Amino acid sequence: MWEIKRNTIRQFDGLANEDPVCAAHGRCISSALTHTLRRLRVLLNSSESLIVLDAGCGTGEVSNAIANESRIVVGVDFSQRMIEHSRMFSCKSNFSNTEFLICDIENLPFRENCFDRVMCSSVFQYMNLPGMTASLRECKRVTKNQGFIVFRVKNSMSLQGCPYILQPGILIRIVIREILRAARGLKTSSETSEKGFHYRHLATYRAMIKKLGMGSVDHESTFGLWTGRATGRLIDKLTRVESFLFERRVKYPFGADCFLRVKVAKEGLRR
Repeated sequence: MWEIKRNTIRQFDGLANEDPVCAAHGRCISSALTHTLRRLRVLLNSSESLIVLDAGCGTGEVSNAIANESRIVVGVDFSQRMIEHSRMFSCKSNFSNTEFLICDIENLPFRENCFDRVMCSSVFQYMNLPGMTASLRECKRVTKNQGFIVFRVKNSMSLQGCPYILQPGILIRIVIREILRAARGLKTSSETSEKGFHYRHLATYRAMIKKLGMGSVDHESTFGLWTGRATGRLIDKLTRVESFLFERRVKYPFGADCFLRVKVAKEGLRR
């Protein structure tokens, strides 16, 4: 497990040496990035009285985008270079209410019930299921009762995910892996991965949230039919159509990014 983490850290340290926006968001077009930030801000529904955690903050675009709307924003990431970019970004923007720390979100260095909102954007696709489970449990632990956790995750049913899964080399490895698992009497894997990158069905996330007793998913939407390296006015218009659907909670299952907002419920605790 630690070898996987070290490889991931090296990968993101390298990405951080590139353009910060490209490093954090996989070279998304500017229109898609703008609308992604808008979605996250809407779902977080932060205010000047709330304390927000950005778990897996990368180079800090999201953290700094919500700084003006929050009392305190804390960003954490296990890549030192990413955190350096986050701090530089915050300093240039003259934010005094942001703090960025190097840590593993599977073991957050915070006490229980200390954040009103927790955000985890584009992190779980780099984790195996045990790591994701540990991170979800930690997110729940540090979130106040009746607070919100917002996840942005990769969708295996998307137009982006399906071609990835159906690439011949990847598909053959998946089939062989599942045959071997069946031969050993193991259950079928609930995820599809290659080289440390995981696409999962939305039902996998919902089931895990329910199993951990995190609370109820009160918002679910997808986005990103048109993201990638495409540019131009047509792409921008299609992105705006997706924003229109998002704002009206119109569900369609084929977006590459899925947004889940969980309202945390902890028995015996008051807000």
